[in-house]
Amino acid sequence: MEGGSMPPRSDRKGRVCLAWPGKRLRCNTAASSPLTPVERFGGDREPWRNQLILGDNMAAMAALLHTYAGQVRLIYIDPPFATGHSYAFRSRIGAADVVEELAFEDDLPNGMSGYLQFMYERLGIMHQLLSEDGSIFVHCDYRANSHLRLLLDELFGPESFRNEIITRRAQTKSLQKQFASLRSLNVFHDTILWYSKSPDARFPGPYKPASAAQRRAAWQSLWNNADRPTMRYPLLGCTISRGQWKWREERALRAAANYQHYLEHHAATKTLTQYWEETGRTLEFVRRNGSGRPAYWIPPRDRVLADTNWLDIPAYSYSTGYETEKSEALLERVIQCASNPGDIVADPFCGSGTTAVVAERTGRRWLACDSARRAVQVARKRLLQLPFRSPFDVVALDAGPQRPSPSVEVTVDGHTVAVRILGVPTQHLNRLPSSVAAKVLRHPVEAVEYWAVDWEYGGVPFRNCWRSFRHRRGGGLETVARHTYAATGTYRIGVLATDIFGEEGFAELSVRVG
Repeated sequence: MEGGSMPPRSDRKGRVCLAWPGKRLRCNTAASSPLTPVERFGGDREPWRNQLILGDNMAAMAALLHTYAGQVRLIYIDPPFATGHSYAFRSRIGAADVVEELAFEDDLPNGMSGYLQFMYERLGIMHQLLSEDGSIFVHCDYRANSHLRLLLDELFGPESFRNEIITRRAQTKSLQKQFASLRSLNVFHDTILWYSKSPDARFPGPYKPASAAQRRAAWQSLWNNADRPTMRYPLLGCTISRGQWKWREERALRAAANYQHYLEHHAATKTLTQYWEETGRTLEFVRRNGSGRPAYWIPPRDRVLADTNWLDIPAYSYSTGYETEKSEALLERVIQCASNPGDIVADPFCGSGTTAVVAERTGRRWLACDSARRAVQVARKRLLQLPFRSPFDVVALDAGPQRPSPSVEVTVDGHTVAVRILGVPTQHLNRLPSSVAAKVLRHPVEAVEYWAVDWEYGGVPFRNCWRSFRHRRGGGLETVARHTYAATGTYRIGVLATDIFGEEGFAELSVRVG
């Protein structure tokens, strides 16, 4: 059996579920690592702080269970797709030179069995994090969607399945037309599996912009071929013996009276749309159509309720250089569909941080995690570029090895201190093209991707008081930070710097002002 997997079997409730060697569901919260913030944005006294966590999401979610079990309204995940591929991150040195490095590898050990165990354990913890009215969206593709559907059925229950949504994947050039015969078709869509924690949960629902036709008012037959005798009643002189009216009798009669009132008192001076707008955009109307059957009026709409076809929006974006970045349009629809402002939204595979950015922008609280240091750094930069943001912490489950300190120069003029970043020791110049490496050796500051200052450093967490970083298109890095202290005295200053390879260094300084 390929990948060491085993045939599906049934659980105690008679439901089909997958089996594979070593299958187990475990979550040892007692041994979970504490979530200690290492970098803080915003004040210390806010009742809620969003969290951007660096570390294995299994350990992170186990730690989050102590505080957030049963409190998360929405989880969106873009986990590994079981592709076996490596994915890159592209950054710039200066305005022209592009550096490409490994972002993450989608290649778990033990083939599909290893993938299933990896996802099974994590989905089990996500189920515990969700509130009773919460739900999860699992982004996947043809490689694993059938496997994930069975895992989700087992953990959430098939009765909690909501929808299978298709969304447009990244554009790929089809080379198949050059061949006389095809092995398969070019893949155009990804799949999103939506499950709720409880089958009784209800959600706001997603909306999309109306088409040109939907922006115009129209009449549509009130008759439907469903067979419900209780929905048959005389209406505008019409009696039916099969099918049904779409509306209950009281609603339909009220709408017919509304239209008759419009005809008698307003039709000579204004259109039905004008009358509807002037009366608060709430009235409904029913009349007889050209064939003598009742029809109801559909008002012009700016937006309509979306169905499971999300091909109208891209699933992917390319704004950060992170290869699997998801689009903000996609996350806006997911978050709008299944949460309200103030709810907690979580993304344990946050990648470039799209979920956190959209959650922040739409007034949700958020928890985001990734095991790739570069992913967390990209997400941090995106959050810092928002015009308004709530306080958040960067949390590291494992601080990693101590990196060399950045090189800085400090000058004091009265109560004003200026810190200049000169460079950050980079241990991987051999990974750069020789011409780019030579540029970094001549100008060490070119290796600085991000740096920040804590003007009154008091230990962990580093309080980010000032920061500057390179932008996607190059440039943007300020090399001097200034601060004026109110009082004479000796101050500790912390300087945090990240190089172009995502490695961080820290320096602590002491200055006397006044």
